[in-house]
Amino acid sequence: MPRFDLKEAPSGEYLQELKSHNETYWSKQRTLDDLLLSIVEDEHPIVAPDTANPRRKRRMAVERFGTQEGMRQLALIASLYPHTADIGVRYTGEGRPSEVDDIEIALNQALALLNPPDDPHRDGDVEELVVLGRTTHLIVPGGDYWWDFPWKTPEESEEEWTKREDRWRRRGPLPIVWVDLPARSTFPPSFGSMDEEILSIHALTGWELAEIFGPKEIGGVLEDSTKGYSTKFELAIHANRRWLTYAVLGHGGVSVGPISMGKNNTVLRAIEHGMNRLPIRLINGPTSKRREPGYFWRTSLSYKTIQMADRFMTWAGASSKFDVFPILKMWVQED
Repeated sequence: MPRFDLKEAPSGEYLQELKSHNETYWSKQRTLDDLLLSIVEDEHPIVAPDTANPRRKRRMAVERFGTQEGMRQLALIASLYPHTADIGVRYTGEGRPSEVDDIEIALNQALALLNPPDDPHRDGDVEELVVLGRTTHLIVPGGDYWWDFPWKTPEESEEEWTKREDRWRRRGPLPIVWVDLPARSTFPPSFGSMDEEILSIHALTGWELAEIFGPKEIGGVLEDSTKGYSTKFELAIHANRRWLTYAVLGHGGVSVGPISMGKNNTVLRAIEHGMNRLPIRLINGPTSKRREPGYFWRTSLSYKTIQMADRFMTWAGASSKFDVFPILKMWVQED
């Protein structure tokens, strides 16, 4: 959304239009992302001769042989970044030198709190930067997420709500914390708007939505579903310089094959965050000067070499069967 059009929170229809635009504009990037992720998990397709073709005289089922080189390369590169580097502070200029040690301790304690050992989301960031060339964060206040904010209820007095809101804020050890978003489904409308607007899409069940937003808040969304809480929904998290918006896109309606009619787009929450900057940050890894989908973000994996090695391994496995088959056949005939 342009800066001059930020007075109102985005509507569900606008978010659905932006989602359709991103699916088209970033289609090449998403295809590459899917390939890279499948290579890491050794689930990518391998081109091999059709040795099981019924028209062949000698037929052998093709066996897939993967080198798992993608996971090995990822583990090797990630091992070089096991933890966040410590910050060192040096005294220069005015002030008391004794303050330097306190500042250094405070900064390193902040990093330690942002990367707790029982929730090593930094490992996921390193993996995305190595494999996809980028990672994404949602910056939120306190130690909780936006959807956990203690909204004032009609039964509460101002004093009661202030105490409850103060307890909520004290639970956060730092002024800000970040939440990981999947880089594969988080994109701006274009390269030029990476600091202006970003949309992140998540596939969640009704149970997960109820856990995040509460059953009452998603009641209207569940009314359109025949499977209730077991239904899969698309949660959109949209951010610009003024608004952070949560919406469920494309729910309800009637689907006949690929055609859908009467789909609804419901905004669950629209929060004026007051940060005056984009709360969803897209962090670049290796990049190129070619600002086009599929070319700008660079993976650190030698994925084309891995594909060729897996292809040769599969071919060698099929060839070995043809080499040993006549020997086994002769041995059977001799007996």
